Amino acid sequence: MVTGIDQGLAQLSLVAFTTLMPSGALAFVAIAALLLSQRLAPAEAARLARFLIIPLAVAMLGLIASTNHLGKPGNTLYVLMGVGRSPLSNEVFATGLFVAFAWTAWLLSFSERPWGRVRAALLALSCASALAAIAFISCAYSIRTVVTWDLPFTNVNLVAVAPMGGSVLALATLRAAGVRRGRLERALLALGAAGVLLALGSQAAQCATLGSVRSGLVRASDLVGGYPAVIAASAVGATASLALAAVARRTPGRRGTALAWGACALMAAAVAAARFMFYAMHLTAGL
Repeated sequence: MVTGIDQGLAQLSLVAFTTLMPSGALAFVAIAALLLSQRLAPAEAARLARFLIIPLAVAMLGLIASTNHLGKPGNTLYVLMGVGRSPLSNEVFATGLFVAFAWTAWLLSFSERPWGRVRAALLALSCASALAAIAFISCAYSIRTVVTWDLPFTNVNLVAVAPMGGSVLALATLRAAGVRRGRLERALLALGAAGVLLALGSQAAQCATLGSVRSGLVRASDLVGGYPAVIAASAVGATASLALAAVARRTPGRRGTALAWGACALMAAAVAAARFMFYAMHLTAGL
């Protein structure tokens, strides 16, 4: 158990990346989709476009945290040389494309020139690259030599992070921008609930499998003896986050805004706890 905790602490940068990046990316997609639908008044759309910086900043924070795992940010350039053949390179490249497209689209929202079509194209490219980044992140840990990660549940666990964190972050962003869309808000809450159920089911199945996964010296379940408790705590925290976000929808003023951001913080903590245990269960074949 101590070894597992040490491994988890050594990968805190990746915990931050896999918690923040998918959440920020999906929240950006939700807001961008609303903007692309052209169902907002011009002034409302202009205001919401500028608030895209919130999910973008969350995603960028995760990306910045991930560079610490590479030893130094300059090593990112070497990682990009493996695009097309390396899962790590693919996720970094797709993430970088998303940030580049999204950042440019956000900057154009401040321009006085009519960049409508260009910005719409950039938003569409941002959405496509964001979804690609989430997909590549979910595949980056299918490593045959790491027997505890090369399981079918790993990909599902990572995909579930996006709707869990992205739903409440998108709701908080809409609230901050003063844009209310009841149908979209309900859909985001439902998406978050689906993410929680997906995460809970895949984590429980993974936990049940660990007893039969072992290297030459260590059994996987011995590394993360507290995994069942963390799964339960994460599910409770995520459910409470969605409940808080639902209450925030109906609470006016600053109190409602504070509740919305509290829901984001609670969801991030719930997701990060499960991600920490994932990295703690790192076990290579033969050792």
